[in-house]
Amino acid sequence: MKNKRGTHVGVIISFLIFITFIVFLFSITQPVTKVKRDKLDLLEYLKVELLNKFSDDLTKVVVSFTEGRLATCVKFKLFDEELQGLEAVVKRVDANEIETSIKSSVDDKKNTIIHTGETTSKKLNFYYSLWFISEAQAPCSTPEEREYKIELYRTTKNIFENKIINIGNEIKSSSEYYEELKDELGIGLDDNFGFNLTDCNKNSIAGTIEPDISVDIYSEEIPIQYIDSEANIKPGFLTIRVW
Repeated sequence: MKNKRGTHVGVIISFLIFITFIVFLFSITQPVTKVKRDKLDLLEYLKVELLNKFSDDLTKVVVSFTEGRLATCVKFKLFDEELQGLEAVVKRVDANEIETSIKSSVDDKKNTIIHTGETTSKKLNFYYSLWFISEAQAPCSTPEEREYKIELYRTTKNIFENKIINIGNEIKSSSEYYEELKDELGIGLDDNFGFNLTDCNKNSIAGTIEPDISVDIYSEEIPIQYIDSEANIKPGFLTIRVW
């Protein structure tokens, strides 16, 4: 009987030691688990907020002509007051709906002036955005005006390469801007983030500096489509990091 009681006591003591070890193990790993969960939640949050931050309006205006060959130099008055202050990219469209960029600029009176070259195209696509850079001067002198018909006028939200470049450069050059951006995005004082845009071949285009720190960094790469400086739709990847 004494041996049986001793065995029971030993089992109970062993069980208590095991439970104590489990509680201790949980107590030291739980904070780490919570930190990881918080960082992953922040990563998911930034996937939405940063894509929204990198996006802006793109207005496409499709214009067609009923007459024959376009003049070499053509002037178009502002299609809509909402386009005032935006830069323009203009492309002629052939019979197979293939676009070719042509020289264009916006003058002081907000007219869009284009230099068509020799073309029989009867359709032009105009793209307007804050994130395009037009020619510094008009691409041609003494532009003519032509009768035209607007076939499409559409404004959509798109991710812009130049906007990502601009935000990345601002972050790298100004810690104050970075803190203001964190506040705008609703990111806590103890949380930090970075990002990098690469093209479809994984060549870096823009982003922030990779941090040299000893803490864990959580990241995710997501495929995106963005608009480049010539109004082309490009595939690429956006990598977001948090720590």
